[in-house]
Amino acid sequence: MRFNKGIEGSITSSGDEFKAVVIQGSLSYIDENKSNARTLNAGSYVASSTPAKHRLRNISDDETIVYVRASSKYQVNDLVSR
Repeated sequence: MRFNKGIEGSITSSGDEFKAVVIQGSLSYIDENKSNARTLNAGSYVASSTPAKHRLRNISDDETIVYVRASSKYQVNDLVSR
């Protein structure tokens, strides 16, 4: 997935496996099941073993590229430019 500069939104995962790795750029990330915010830079990853809503915001000066792997469907929601 590519997130242009200033984009924020969410990914809702519905399965028992969700993994995301930041390939380029930086994201502000919140797992709404855990309510903990953190910064993900290139090489950082997140994983979830339960359905969850993952809030993301591109905080880099350029696009951010994220590789997503999931065991079932996931949906990208609420993408807005700030």
